[in-house]
Amino acid sequence: MEIFDDLTLRAPFGGSKTIVIPLKEEPIIDGGGAMNYYGSVPIPFTFGPNGQFKGTAFLSYSVTRKVVKPK
Repeated sequence: MEIFDDLTLRAPFGGSKTIVIPLKEEPIIDGGGAMNYYGSVPIPFTFGPNGQFKGTAFLSYSVTRKVVKPK
């Protein structure tokens, strides 16, 4: 969480050290039923003197599998 050291996270993340990213499934073409996963979540925050400025960071995550095609 070091990237957020000078920021104050707002709800629903204020005071939390856990950020949950809901993942979606996407089938791999010709992957025999294998899936890739991806997701993102907005993280609202304040910064500056007395938290007078507001912003939103977006955190994204993906798991991509490589399917080895038979020769």
